[in-house]
Amino acid sequence: MRLQLPTTPARFSTAIVGSVLLISLAACGTTESDGGSDGASDGGSSTAAASSLPAEASQRLEAAMQPVAAFPGPTDPISPAPGTKVTVIECSAIGESCVGTANGAKAAGEALGWDVTVVDGKGNPTDWNAAMSAALAGGAQAIILSAVPPALVQAGMDQAKEKGVPVIYAHGLDAQGATSLVAVDRAEQGRVIADYIAQDSGGTGQVLVLRDPEFPELEVMDDAFKKELATACPDCKVASEQKFTLGAMTTDVPTIVKGALQANPDIDYVFAPYDAAATFVNQGIQASGQGPVKLVATGGGTSAIKLIEDGQLNATAGVPSEWIGYQSIDAIARNLAGQAIPEVPVVSGLVVKDNVSQQAVTGSYDGGFDYASAYEKLWGK
Repeated sequence: MRLQLPTTPARFSTAIVGSVLLISLAACGTTESDGGSDGASDGGSSTAAASSLPAEASQRLEAAMQPVAAFPGPTDPISPAPGTKVTVIECSAIGESCVGTANGAKAAGEALGWDVTVVDGKGNPTDWNAAMSAALAGGAQAIILSAVPPALVQAGMDQAKEKGVPVIYAHGLDAQGATSLVAVDRAEQGRVIADYIAQDSGGTGQVLVLRDPEFPELEVMDDAFKKELATACPDCKVASEQKFTLGAMTTDVPTIVKGALQANPDIDYVFAPYDAAATFVNQGIQASGQGPVKLVATGGGTSAIKLIEDGQLNATAGVPSEWIGYQSIDAIARNLAGQAIPEVPVVSGLVVKDNVSQQAVTGSYDGGFDYASAYEKLWGK
């Protein structure tokens, strides 16, 4: 099935610093409750005027709200040979961005007649390394690491290099020795989230920042968020920073959030590093008895889109995970054909309740663009 493209095109920035974005930002009121919260408070878009932000921040935020208008590349056609054997190692089956990329790679592989195997990395380096070893022993001709840092599977990376097996790293900060990196600009996402909170709060947001230090790209995002919040919103404040890990998320996050909100009752925003934490953040908000508290995150997977529609997640900086899967397969095809892998930026945008139907046509963040048809046309399919 192909997407229905937006009827009104507009330029959209890729997530590369310095790209130009053009849009309009809708505003609506928020619903607040008396007393404690049942989770993230409803209200998906900004209540404050865009002019309250510095010009650069206002332009960035407004731009991030608009769907993708043009395919960012590549441009050269290629005819991949069928039958290529690829293994995708997910960081964890509970990480929607990890899974989305695997799903996208699987769909792209099916379009090419490839054999794509997906392995659940279970959120820990031991399983990541085991999966890498098994893939190489099983004759994989290419490997995609979906949010699995190459530095944490170094033995497998060395073996892949010896065998001439390309490794694509999705969702990282830098290639770390991989053949190619396919990832959004996480620092820019941090800035967009900071601008959103600055505007949505009317310049007074008090934020709990949840950090997962396992992923360097998320640390870069959080650092950029803090810097931009201080610049765009002098009266906003990071009231608390708390760390957790993906593997312990389901048990630790509710307790961490509850404690932080009770210790800092002025907190009215929680910034989670990825949407997979949203359910557990909301559990903590509810248990804290504090509120209203808004929740923002990154990812834009199917469950996150449903949470936005239901008012349980106020905004997410979208990661086009399935699109990244397609882009990773294209990179593999070009590498195996002896071509250079083009530097193609990965799009990103902000999803809120007002624009969810434009930004998530397929049910997860896709920028409203039919990337699958664009790639398959390049592949002669």
